[in-house]
Amino acid sequence: MAANIIPKRADLLFTYASDNIQGLVKKEKTVGVKQNTAKVLGKALDEARRAETAYQTGSTELATKLSPRQKKADADAKKYISDATKTLRAQLGTRWSQAWPETGFVNNSTAIPTKIAARESTMKSLADFFVANPHREVKDLSVTAKRAQAIHAELVAAREAVSDRKSDLRTLRDQRDAAFKNLRKRLIGLIGELNTLLTTDSPVWRAFGLNVPADPNPKPKEAKKADGTASAAKPAKVTKTRKGTATPESNAASEAAPERTEAPATGVALES
Repeated sequence: MAANIIPKRADLLFTYASDNIQGLVKKEKTVGVKQNTAKVLGKALDEARRAETAYQTGSTELATKLSPRQKKADADAKKYISDATKTLRAQLGTRWSQAWPETGFVNNSTAIPTKIAARESTMKSLADFFVANPHREVKDLSVTAKRAQAIHAELVAAREAVSDRKSDLRTLRDQRDAAFKNLRKRLIGLIGELNTLLTTDSPVWRAFGLNVPADPNPKPKEAKKADGTASAAKPAKVTKTRKGTATPESNAASEAAPERTEAPATGVALES
């Protein structure tokens, strides 16, 4: 018996929903679909697409712009702290002492802080220190108050931009998940509605892109490439037995398939 499985992956889910909608455009009046119509499913699909696009756009911005910006600002801070430490050691001594805390180096160490938040704090302290002690600046190495202020300001701005985007992404993710949940609810509703309108062996199920529930050997759907063309089916894998004979083994069976829950023949299932 054939179950109709609703995908969880976005691209497959959208294609599945589009197939259902195309069937509804052609057959909903004839079949008598009243609740999960083409208009209703189309709206749910559009909302899910927009939510997915918004989330992916935000994720891309974080990965390609905001995170690299923060990384560069932090690298500039590390270099400045390193250069400042070298110049100050010649003036304050190579070992940490009570002369060091006002420069931002605490905890009995003149090493570069290991955490970005600590480096941000050290940059602020160094900027304030050189403002108060301009005679300790080394302009040839760009160890100046002005340079420290600029690096600190960029480090703060970059960190806040990353933090804000991550917060936005959590909201966008929740909105996307809600839109996906609503779309799946509508797809499940359509199958439930068709269960009451069609017999389990009716070929009309296929018009909606669905398997005929009573079909013991449903024809697998053709996989589509990104350009819309069909992918070639993988040849059967041959496994040799101990006696030397060969038995065919499908690639699908030999690979670890994602666990999924199947409903009865007339029901619906969601991929895990």
